[in-house]
Amino acid sequence: QMARVVRITQIAVWSTLLLLTSVPADADDMWAFGPFIRLEHENPVLEPRSDTSFHCPMQGRRIRWEEKDVFNPSAVVKDGQVQLIYRAEDTVGNLAGTSRLGLALSQDGVDFEAGRRSEPILYPDHDVNEAIEWQGGLEDPRVVQTEEGGYVMTYTSYDGTARLCVATSPDLLSWIKHG
Repeated sequence: QMARVVRITQIAVWSTLLLLTSVPADADDMWAFGPFIRLEHENPVLEPRSDTSFHCPMQGRRIRWEEKDVFNPSAVVKDGQVQLIYRAEDTVGNLAGTSRLGLALSQDGVDFEAGRRSEPILYPDHDVNEAIEWQGGLEDPRVVQTEEGGYVMTYTSYDGTARLCVATSPDLLSWIKHG
């Protein structure tokens, strides 16, 4: 399965590079979608929260995992809802906060609060990536759906050095880290 994940990631990278190098500079209208309308009164769609906590396996205690920042999301549409995977930071650690990935759902792509999970979906743990994710965490999720209906996510692990990692999920809730 790891070879399949690596192959999917390679295809995604090469497809992106091919797209970027094969589209003429004046061809914006050929492949762009939109237009987008910025809803000033609806921004931001997510804000930090100090009322959400979870038991951090690295610290062995409950922490407010998204009290400092929320940013850098990736969105997919699943079951008719916009599913937003976002980076959230606490205020703990020697790197000015540890990042974890949260999930928020929206019917309209604007209101995510009602569908916001109270605990992160992916975070530093005592697992294969412990050495490269603690204390900085997981950042910058980018998610795609596979033809079989599962999900592949690239993300940055950070321990003072940034590294590209891959995780897979059948449902956007439970994830397997592949390094």
